[in-house]
Amino acid sequence: YFLGMGNVLYGVDADLDRSGSHRQEHFRRLGEIANLMLDAGVLLVVSVAALGQDELEIVQMSVPAERILTVWVGPPAAGGVACDLLWPDTTRESGAVDAVLALLRARQVIGPVPES
Repeated sequence: YFLGMGNVLYGVDADLDRSGSHRQEHFRRLGEIANLMLDAGVLLVVSVAALGQDELEIVQMSVPAERILTVWVGPPAAGGVACDLLWPDTTRESGAVDAVLALLRARQVIGPVPES
């Protein structure tokens, strides 16, 4: 399931304004949603711009770190998170998909590609 941060901001977080003062609460709620979906067996892909280590740690209060794989697409940001996969070349989307699938297989999140 794909969950963009906009889904959270305009849905579950509709009662909060978009000021920086609520940023931690946005990520706390994201972590709770992720935890529920992962417990239900859903493979969850979350898109967040400008994620910092502090925000990731807030999510990890609800979701154990070993259940989170972090993929950074684009040039590394100063002070960004330690990621499981860095894909700096945003012009090669197909390669990024293959790299993410390989990471998911290596971590045994998904199984190998069945033989034809």
